[in-house]
Amino acid sequence: TVKVYKNGSLTAEKNTAYNGSYEIGLSAGSYKVVASKAGYLPDSVNVNVQVGENLTGIDFTLTENFAVITGTVAD
Repeated sequence: TVKVYKNGSLTAEKNTAYNGSYEIGLSAGSYKVVASKAGYLPDSVNVNVQVGENLTGIDFTLTENFAVITGTVAD
């Protein structure tokens, strides 16, 4: 999932395609873009968007952050 924040408020949110790609339309301004996925640490980048600009290459590589525990519950 990719979320976009402006001044701390959620502005846009988009689920990525099966290959991880995404596209979000934004008005001109400054934003924080956050990529996240369950079991991974989120990553973010700040971007400044100008009128008519198409920013490409806003890519993320998330770091794995999960483990498995096992056990038995008995009464």
